[in-house]
Amino acid sequence: MYKAVLVDDDYPMLLFLQQLVPWEQLNIRLAGCFENGLLAYEHAMDDMPDILVTDIGMPEMDGIQLIDALRQRSPELSVVILTCHDDFKYAQQAVKLNVADYVLKESLNPEELTRMLIEIKLRLDQKAEATRKWRQLEADAAAALDGQQLNRKRLLSLIENPLWDREAGKRQAEEIGIRLANCGYIPVLCCIDRFRQLKERFHSSSLLSFAVGNVFEELLAHRRDIICVQADERSWLLLFPYYASVKVNEYKALHDVLDEGRNALLTYLKISVTQVIGLPGRDIYSLQLALRDLLNKEGELFYLPEGSITREPASEWSSVSLFDSYLEALMEFQEAIIRGGEGQWEAVLSRWLNHIRHHKFKPEIVKEWVIQIMLDLRLKIKTMNWLESQYSDEALNRGLLQAATLDELGSALLEHIGEMAAWSGKLASRTVRSEIIEARRYIMQHLDQKITLAEVAEHLHLNPTYFCRLFKRETGENFIDFIIRSKIEKAKELLDRSHSSVEQISALLGFESKSYFIRTFKKITGMKPMEYKNR
Repeated sequence: MYKAVLVDDDYPMLLFLQQLVPWEQLNIRLAGCFENGLLAYEHAMDDMPDILVTDIGMPEMDGIQLIDALRQRSPELSVVILTCHDDFKYAQQAVKLNVADYVLKESLNPEELTRMLIEIKLRLDQKAEATRKWRQLEADAAAALDGQQLNRKRLLSLIENPLWDREAGKRQAEEIGIRLANCGYIPVLCCIDRFRQLKERFHSSSLLSFAVGNVFEELLAHRRDIICVQADERSWLLLFPYYASVKVNEYKALHDVLDEGRNALLTYLKISVTQVIGLPGRDIYSLQLALRDLLNKEGELFYLPEGSITREPASEWSSVSLFDSYLEALMEFQEAIIRGGEGQWEAVLSRWLNHIRHHKFKPEIVKEWVIQIMLDLRLKIKTMNWLESQYSDEALNRGLLQAATLDELGSALLEHIGEMAAWSGKLASRTVRSEIIEARRYIMQHLDQKITLAEVAEHLHLNPTYFCRLFKRETGENFIDFIIRSKIEKAKELLDRSHSSVEQISALLGFESKSYFIRTFKKITGMKPMEYKNR
C-alpha cells in the first residue's frame, strides 16, 4: 500500500480531500494531513510518503519549497499541486521540479483527483515491477559470480603460494584448465577503466562483473583454449596458449583477440579496458612468476592511456621531488581559479598533468600532492566566503585516492576545480547578503539546540516567510536542509576526532532522540554513525 500526505493551509480543503477521495479503494494510505509545508517536511523526515498532494501558497514553507526539499531526499516522490494561482510563474516552477499534475482548486472535484491518483499509482506499480526485475538480475549475477569464485581462489592460490613440488603445481594449474604439457601461456591483465563510476552506473560491482564476464564468455566461445578468470572486482586475467612457433605470429593473434574484446566492451557496455600483456610462462614456475609480476603492476598501470593494449611497462620512477614545485603549482591554480578567465584553469591543470606524466612520479606521491593542493585551494576560497561544495573533505580525499590512472585523476580534478571556479565566479559577481552570513553564524553557534526558522528570522528582525525565501534564493539551499547538513557535518567531525558516544553526539547536537539522529545521519551519509566511525 502506498502512502500519501495532504498539505494545505485551508483546513476545509483538507477535510474535503480527506473525506471525498476513496483512499482505501485506491490502495493508498493517507499518512497525514498538514496545514503548512514545514509540518509536512518534519513528518516526512520520519516517514517519507510516496505521494504528496500540496497547496503552493502556505506559511512557514510553501509548496514549491516543500517539493524541492522532499525531492532531494526522495527523487521518485510523486506530486500533485493544488493552487488558487492561475499563474504561469507557478506552472514554470512546477515543471522545473518535474511535477506533471497541476490542478486549480476552483475547478477541482474528487473524481479528477481520483483519476490523477490512479495514474500515479499505475506509474508507481510500474516502477516497483522494474525494481523487482532489477533485483532479480542482481540475484542472478550474484549466483553466476559464486560459480566463478572457485576458479578465482584456485588461481590466486597458484600465484601466491610457494610451489614446493612441480607436479603438484601442475595438477593445481590443471584444475583451472591450464595444460602445460603441450604449451606455455601468455598472461594478459584486463583492467576496467573508471571502475568507481561504472560501479555506480551498474549499481553494484556484481552486476558490472556479470556484464563483463558475459562479454568475455561470448568472445571466447570459439576459443576454449584461452582461459579467463576474474582476478578481483576490477581486473580479469586471460591466459593465451603459447607455442613459441616461428610459423605463427602468436602475439599478433593475441593482440587481435584483445582488440576484439576491447571493441565489444566499448560497443555493448560502453566500458573501456586497459590491457597489459605479461611475459610468457613455459612451465609452472615461470608462469607463476609471470602472473605474480603482472598482478603487482598497479603502480605502472597508473600512467597507461585508458583503453590501451601494451606490453608489460617498466617501473622507473622519477628521482625528482614533485613537492619541490608545490608552491608554484598552488599559486598558478589559485590565480587561475580566482582571477583567470574561462579556460585558464583548465590550461593550468593540463600543464601540470603533462608535467606529472613526463616525470613519472610514484602514484602515491602524485595523489598526496594533488589532495594537498585541493585542500589548500578549498581553504583559500572558504576564507573569501562560503564555499557550498557537494563534496566533504573526506569525500574529496576518497575520490582522488581511488583514481586508478592519471587520466581518471585528471577527470576528478577537472570536476572539483571546476566547482571551485564556478563558485569563485559567483562570489566575484555578487556579494552575499549580510543577513545570510549572520544567519549561518547564528546556526553554527547554536547547533546544540533545536533551531527553527522563526527563531532565526526573529534574531534577524525579518518576516519568517520572507527570510525562508531569501535564504533559498541566496544560497540555493533550503533553510532546514542547511541546518540538518550542518549538524551532520559537525557529527562527522565529532565521530572522527572525539571519543563521544552516538548518544552523546545526538544530545550535543540537539536531536530529539538517538534513533532520529541515526536515521538522519544515514539518509545524508549513506551509513550509520558507528559504520562511519569504523570505516
